[in-house]
Amino acid sequence: MEAARPKMSEKALMGLIRTLETESYGFGSGTLAEARAYAIDRYMARAYGNEVEGRSNAVATDLRDTVEWALPQILRVFLSGDEVVKCTPTGPEDEQAAKQETDYVNYVILQRNDSFNVFSTWFRDALISKVGYVKTYWTERTDVRREEYRGLSDDSLAVILADPEVEVVSHAEYPDPSFVPPPMPAPEAMSMGQGPMSPPPAPLLHDVVLRRTQPCAHVKIDNVPPEEIYVHRTHRAVSLQDVSFLQHRTLKTISELRQDGYDVSDDDTDGQDDEENDAVTTARDRFNDDAWQNEENTEAADPSLRRVWVRESYIRCDYDGDGVAELRRVCHIGSKVLHNEEADLIPFAAVTPIVFPHRHVGLGFDDLCDMPSQIKTQLMRQGLDNMHLANNGRYVVDVDRVNIDDMLQSRPGGIVRARGEPSTAVLPLVHPQTFAAAMQGMEWVDAWRGVSTGVFPEAQNMSADILNNATATGIAQAISAGQARVEAITRAFAAGVKDLFQLAHAITLKNATRAEKIKLNNEWVTVNPREWVARTDMTITVGLGSGTRESRVQQLMQLAGLQAQGVQVGIVTPKNLYNTGKRISEELGYKNADEFWTDPAKQQPQPKEPPPEVQAAQIAAQGMAQAEGIKAQTANQRAQIDAGVELEKASKDEAVKRYEILVDAATKLLISRREQETEVMKVAADAEQRANEAVLTAHEAKGVADAANSREQPSPVDLSPMMEAIASLVATLNAPRELVRDPKTGRAMGVRTVQ
Repeated sequence: MEAARPKMSEKALMGLIRTLETESYGFGSGTLAEARAYAIDRYMARAYGNEVEGRSNAVATDLRDTVEWALPQILRVFLSGDEVVKCTPTGPEDEQAAKQETDYVNYVILQRNDSFNVFSTWFRDALISKVGYVKTYWTERTDVRREEYRGLSDDSLAVILADPEVEVVSHAEYPDPSFVPPPMPAPEAMSMGQGPMSPPPAPLLHDVVLRRTQPCAHVKIDNVPPEEIYVHRTHRAVSLQDVSFLQHRTLKTISELRQDGYDVSDDDTDGQDDEENDAVTTARDRFNDDAWQNEENTEAADPSLRRVWVRESYIRCDYDGDGVAELRRVCHIGSKVLHNEEADLIPFAAVTPIVFPHRHVGLGFDDLCDMPSQIKTQLMRQGLDNMHLANNGRYVVDVDRVNIDDMLQSRPGGIVRARGEPSTAVLPLVHPQTFAAAMQGMEWVDAWRGVSTGVFPEAQNMSADILNNATATGIAQAISAGQARVEAITRAFAAGVKDLFQLAHAITLKNATRAEKIKLNNEWVTVNPREWVARTDMTITVGLGSGTRESRVQQLMQLAGLQAQGVQVGIVTPKNLYNTGKRISEELGYKNADEFWTDPAKQQPQPKEPPPEVQAAQIAAQGMAQAEGIKAQTANQRAQIDAGVELEKASKDEAVKRYEILVDAATKLLISRREQETEVMKVAADAEQRANEAVLTAHEAKGVADAANSREQPSPVDLSPMMEAIASLVATLNAPRELVRDPKTGRAMGVRTVQ
């Protein structure tokens, strides 16, 4: 049995890290750093260094043009939808959990992070510098927001203060100025024992200033410059999860390190000052080439702002002496170790455009465009020099007869002084016109570069010249071939994107401590990462098909037509149609496809048809129910007929009662009229007697008697209309009647007289 090994000392660990640094890709003195600096110069179209004074120094921009033409096509693939990567379930019971984890991880990467800038920088680094890197880590922050409210009631203030994330900064209360007290009771009410009452006080209003703290914790993604990453040369894959040594070095101030929780002093140094002036940093820094010279003044004024190289190394070594190498995370400044612990993952994801077999660093567009760009630069310079010579040609002159200063100044309207015949003193040299040939050569170089990279700006522009000089079939073939090359690069990037999502899932699972409520797929759901399971596999779901977006939409539309026919024979489900519609919406540029399509899984399930024997029983039951309904309806009709007979009898009794009441009223009226007539006749008799007595006593008796005799007698009351009404009522009551029914329901509605 092998004896236990002693634990590795930090000094030995730092010695091992220093050795692995020098054996890694990206080390400052290696050729990769020089190649990256050269690629950045080509992207920026800087001079090659072989320019000749007095000649054209134009530089072709092939690398920049190729990168910027290919990048939008690649970004559209990954950022056009809401779901880039899908978690693979481990079993049937894991389907729903995997779906929620997929939605959450996509939400965190695409929405909580600046996904466009992260992905565009990541891919641009890879296209220019051969490899692009991103770093994932868990970030926690507390957003503090100041809120001010005025005129709150007691209830409103209580609701706001019930939130545990709210802190009161200032508070002022005062009576409501718009309060109107109720009226006082009347004096007699107070005299009855109620006593005097004072008006109620006005309710209080509140002015408050609050501080609302909202904690936020999620996976953060940062772009890492490729020159800051060291990867050991023995690593043969693009993915970094199995690398034996990886180091991230970056410049940080002493103050930033203290904020991260590290114990550092103002005198700590990294001992690597020469790395500040490496070739890649100089090439990338376009405007502040002398910034390092000004930093000494800043350090003297505030030592905490001094910047040092902080190295975060992930190394597999037998640190604990058990004979098995484990992954460790070591942070250090120079030889001073700040952090040393065992790690379970490497939080870096890498992409490369063209995977080079058995090597971590692949090929970038700088490798594909360099030679065509150099040749195109030469042709461009030669063509421009030829144009310059054509406009400012050379001459053979007789120095004894021509003023040389006048010949050296070529300007419109200039005068050349000469003696004798000018045609014999000055002889122009004829230069052949080669600019057109140079242009043809540059077109040939562009075609060469397009074949190498798969990017054809000329075909994608679809200019009139191209349409005139090429057939539609040729153009389609050129576009399809070029997009196949770009598709291959996109597929290579997809592997790195998959690593990024797996890292985001693992880091969330390890660090999240509480559930949160977010909106996923237009629904508010509660996500608790503590209930997740470790995912070892994910599937890329982005559209990696070939062809233009228009051609893909057309293909999907044709597929939808075939699916419509498949529905009739039962080989296509609503879920299949929904997936096709969602993909069409995403290809058209709409990220939220749920605005146009409804997921069948979210709809209420339709009831299934029962088997034939159940249907037969249901039909029999319905027939029995109908028969019972007919019986009940017949019984109801009989009851209505009986009710009609009773109604008719009741109507007759009611008519007799009304007739008796009318006869009694008429009799009383007749008696009253007879009494009125008797009273009138008695008054008339008294008047006549008095008149006679007056005749006997006075000589005017005759006139008075005549007046009395001529007085109009009251006419008897005409009772014929009342008697006719009574007779008509009696005839109506004695007339034959019939029962009236509702034509729809058959129910008795009343009776009517038969004419």
